[in-house]
Amino acid sequence: MKISLNVAKLKSIVAGAASATTFAKIAQELISLAESRDFKISYCEAPNPNAMPLYDAVSKKLIGAHVTYRKNDMPNFIHEMTHASVLKSYQCDLINYYCGTTNTVPLEYGSTKIDGSYDNTVSALGVSLISRRKAWYRSDCERTLQGNLQGLMRVAESGNYVQSPEPYMSVDEKKRLKELKGNGDIRLLDFLEDMNERGLVVKSNKFLKASEINKTQIDMELTRRKNWIKDRINYGLNGMSGLGDVHFEYDTVVNQMLTQMHLWGYDSRYELFRAIDQVALEAYERRLSALEIQKLGGITRPVIAIPRNITF
Repeated sequence: MKISLNVAKLKSIVAGAASATTFAKIAQELISLAESRDFKISYCEAPNPNAMPLYDAVSKKLIGAHVTYRKNDMPNFIHEMTHASVLKSYQCDLINYYCGTTNTVPLEYGSTKIDGSYDNTVSALGVSLISRRKAWYRSDCERTLQGNLQGLMRVAESGNYVQSPEPYMSVDEKKRLKELKGNGDIRLLDFLEDMNERGLVVKSNKFLKASEINKTQIDMELTRRKNWIKDRINYGLNGMSGLGDVHFEYDTVVNQMLTQMHLWGYDSRYELFRAIDQVALEAYERRLSALEIQKLGGITRPVIAIPRNITF
């Protein structure tokens, strides 16, 4: 899937959401970033997603980001694009909040561009980027962000994962599935990944066991959803076996979860959706405050919002 198709798909998804919702605001934020001319984004589709800052090869000035994302995985695309948005907003080496303007740890740069990125750009060497990132860490922000994710975990563990409004494939989707299977069509995998992303299962029509089969399928799907949400929260708290944490993986996993909840068909009627929405909105408003100061030409940016505690 080309990046233009990813953005087009996101536009299509958000078209069905009310413009005032947090999801719509975040989607528009990332669409605008993808189409930005003043902050360059290059892309790559690969199994191991990440996002890296891009610097001018001569001046070493930050000019954009290189985003690697998984194919047919919109929540992952949102996750990686959020890294880029955080980078643009705070300009603190991918930290998920504003850290100030002084960091004494120097960056070391590679000698060539990242494959697929813009010409005349370089990236920072991973070890130096991690060291510099850790020098930005603020313990007060860490406590707040950890507390928010821990509170979200309590909601995720105790919440009743009732089925979303429409858990089954439509008649047309079932027909399409049958056609793709029958023809051995190479598009079958893409179709199945799309159905999985939306959490849809095939409704059984077997006369005697349909009810039992359908209940089992729905229960399995709801268990998968619960485990997926808990995995994302844990990743935010201790991502990449300790290389990531709330300083680096907070806005990212929150936006990823909100997107997935939307694709599953949940909305403000559901407790877990409301909890994730609260956290996502707070993070979005912080990024927005940073961008607004940039537009005004602020240097010290003293009014950028810092993380606040969320009460669930």
